[in-house]
Amino acid sequence: AAKETTMAYRDVGLGMSDCLIYTAYCLTSKQERFRELGKLSLIPSVFGVSEPTKFGIPLVLNPYLFIPQVFFPLLGNILTVLATQIGIIPRAHGTFMWGMPFPIAAFMQGGVRGVLWAIALTVIFFFLGLPFWKIFEKKAIETEKVGKEAPTTRD
Repeated sequence: AAKETTMAYRDVGLGMSDCLIYTAYCLTSKQERFRELGKLSLIPSVFGVSEPTKFGIPLVLNPYLFIPQVFFPLLGNILTVLATQIGIIPRAHGTFMWGMPFPIAAFMQGGVRGVLWAIALTVIFFFLGLPFWKIFEKKAIETEKVGKEAPTTRD
């Protein structure tokens, strides 16, 4: 039962919330292309569709965002198992429906405490990932400036 609980909360709390986290990073970005991506990916991220952010940022093979992408799900699983064993959150129940909006899916898995747990994981991972995002954003801005200052082949 621990595997099902961990999978359910991971899918709801991390799978869907990472979409929202990266969309929030994009919406508050200093770079115009990320702000536009944030606007475009807002509605899909509510339904757990991560492809606009995963490939638009890009997150795939991104060395700056490697640690959040690899280790946050592991940390989320560990925290969820501990929280379940201690009794902070109930064992997951119900069927997880992919594509269901984040709070509704969390409620179906663990009631109000499930929603609060999923929100807590989202907030924790938002702030833990913020330094990695800022480093990546700074590098992206530097790269964009260099690209604009470089002469074109038509000059």
